[in-house]
Amino acid sequence: MKKSIIVITALFLALSVFQVIPTYQASLQAQEDVGPRAGGTIEMGQSVNGSIAYTTPFERWTFQGAQGQLVIITMGTSAGNLDPYLELLDPSGAREAFDKDTGPGKAARISTRLLKTGQYTILAKDVDSFTIGNYVLRLTDPAHLPNLASGQSVKASIQQAAFSDLYTFLGTAGGGIILTVDSVGGLGLPYLELLNRNGMLIASTSTTTCSPGVNQAMLRALPDDGPYVVAVYDYWGITPGSYSLILSTYSATDAGAPTATASPAPPPTATPTTPAATPAVTSTPTPAPTTVAEALKSIEGKYTTIFNFDNATGVWRYYNAANPAAATITRLEPWQSYWINVTEDVTLVVGDASIPLYKGWNQVGWR
Repeated sequence: MKKSIIVITALFLALSVFQVIPTYQASLQAQEDVGPRAGGTIEMGQSVNGSIAYTTPFERWTFQGAQGQLVIITMGTSAGNLDPYLELLDPSGAREAFDKDTGPGKAARISTRLLKTGQYTILAKDVDSFTIGNYVLRLTDPAHLPNLASGQSVKASIQQAAFSDLYTFLGTAGGGIILTVDSVGGLGLPYLELLNRNGMLIASTSTTTCSPGVNQAMLRALPDDGPYVVAVYDYWGITPGSYSLILSTYSATDAGAPTATASPAPPPTATPTTPAATPAVTSTPTPAPTTVAEALKSIEGKYTTIFNFDNATGVWRYYNAANPAAATITRLEPWQSYWINVTEDVTLVVGDASIPLYKGWNQVGWR
């Protein structure tokens, strides 16, 4: 008799649970149909703070958008175990885009051109409506991002681990870029992403050819005219810190522009204001200097970045004057070709040889 009572009681409890679950799911749907319990409006270029709880499993944020406008929406956890999830609803309430985990760590990011004009809605929530926590939501477009100028070294810091810094620059179809990022103050695994004028990811750096603290480089030919967006963050989304970022560009008419799949080749010397051909490799017998700084002592303070392609490994090596400790080029070897970016017309003195270098990229070597 007791066993029968236990079995009946267990069955009753199981049926009760299965009856409650659909009711709870339906209540969440009803909340979404009725409207937000939190959120508000967000302006272009603004960041807002929000919170997801069991009583508020989502928040709505609205903004005015225009057809064809490129918007970038990011959501990162600032406290708690929240696993961010984003949805973008058009003025009619239909879902136009959604995302989870595109950003660093568990951060979410939507980057897209709007299909309509009117009031858009951003739904910020947990991906499974299970974990809770605080978040920071950012809405921006290229007009509200800091501009990257060619040859400029930008030093900045990512304050929270699961967040990224965004920059923009104007690109030209067929032209190319070289992007380098160095960890100069704790940023765990520096990572770069390049978004095209439509917000689509077209290039990123590798996580297998470097270790924490080592700089990253991206060489890329650009497919279109228009604004591009660069995202910088710690790949794992767990270690905030400082970094140095440099963009170098070269002309669409330059030969040998690197692409994502072709064998890499650095840009030839950009056309200077004074007539200048790519400097030839000197044949002056000169022992290899022990360090980069010693080799380039005659132009100290007038160069920014050095690249060299290692044919044996198929990997670009690099040296950033802003962060020598992170360089993968430690000395300039004979019978090697190096690309050196100088900030003005200079003369490089190596042994008995004087090599003219012109503002921009120059190919240099010796034996």
